[in-house]
Amino acid sequence: HSGNEKTRFPGSGEWFLASPEYGDWVSHPGTTLFAPGIPGSGKSVMTSVVINNLRSRLGPDDRVAWFHFNPAWREPNEDMAAASAVIATLALLLYDGTASLPEDIVLLLEEKLEPRPKATTADLSQICRALRAPASRVFLIFDDVDNASEDVRAKLFPQLQGLQRVLGLNIFATALLGAGVNELFSRSISLELRASTDDLSEYLHHSINSNPSLRRLVDGSKIDKLRERMVQRTVNISDGM
Repeated sequence: HSGNEKTRFPGSGEWFLASPEYGDWVSHPGTTLFAPGIPGSGKSVMTSVVINNLRSRLGPDDRVAWFHFNPAWREPNEDMAAASAVIATLALLLYDGTASLPEDIVLLLEEKLEPRPKATTADLSQICRALRAPASRVFLIFDDVDNASEDVRAKLFPQLQGLQRVLGLNIFATALLGAGVNELFSRSISLELRASTDDLSEYLHHSINSNPSLRRLVDGSKIDKLRERMVQRTVNISDGM
């Protein structure tokens, strides 16, 4: 998250935060916002924008957890360990130490919630269901869902969506557009990620101003329109990247 934040140009992504789709998602517990995008559309950077926005607007008892799906997790053992770790993390977010739980659930909670839990996703979902719905908000942020294998997506997200209905969880997910992930989020709020023309223009002007040689080339009375032509041409051919 911190690495993506450093690559963000100041002010970029505000269009997403100002969108009705984002506003509806933040305002309504138990909803999912799915944000697919083409390669180069800034999915991971926008994930960082969302995390920072949530941290700035939520209360001290609200919780935000971020998960990035690494292509290396496509190995079966790594894959399922990652899926279990997601729900284990959710259980830890929900458990405040005061809930009255059945003994078998307490044992599972104490013994299985390790960095690489051995409990199944079903076991861990049982823990989450036994915990009372939190008074605070819980946001789960998933970046690059398409990097997870089909098996993990098929097992993890239905479990999460079932828990979402019970616990009022908010889920945000990004994925490569057209990567076979859309059906998982067919009932979700959806907003495609594209680099906005304003963001691109601001970035290009900043890049020109930061390069003395380039600035001297494009600025001047004889070619005072060259800068704008270069910026507009680049924006047009970028096609949302």
